[in-house]
Amino acid sequence: MIYLSGPMSGVPEYNFPAFHAATRLLRKRGCSVISPAELDEVGELSGIELGSQSWEWYLSRDLREMLRCDTIAVLPGWRKSRGARLEVYVARRLGMKVVSAGTLKRVRTMREFLRDCVAIVGVTILMGLDTVSGAWRRSRGTNGKG
Repeated sequence: MIYLSGPMSGVPEYNFPAFHAATRLLRKRGCSVISPAELDEVGELSGIELGSQSWEWYLSRDLREMLRCDTIAVLPGWRKSRGARLEVYVARRLGMKVVSAGTLKRVRTMREFLRDCVAIVGVTILMGLDTVSGAWRRSRGTNGKG
């Protein structure tokens, strides 16, 4: 089962259109999905007005639902959401899969992302130094032997 995570607080319509679109897409792929947007709509039907509870109340409810799943799928912008970052942190600590909601591809950790960036920058710098060094040697009329 997949838990859908993404930004809600401070987003117009609590980002429900993005949650609903991702839920439809995942269900078309045959996935069982738990969406906080649907939980909020069910809550409204049972008399809990949307936004009437504290942020912590919603987080607690959502984490309980997330723990029923083996995978968490993140929507675009999840890294800017305090709640989504907490959900991803808990999911990773518990060994759950973290994937992109749109592609179902694994989402890299920040450590992996930074490691890759450092590797790319390092190679770029080394290539740049080699290019500068070669240009300097050519400007002096040497081939690197003196």
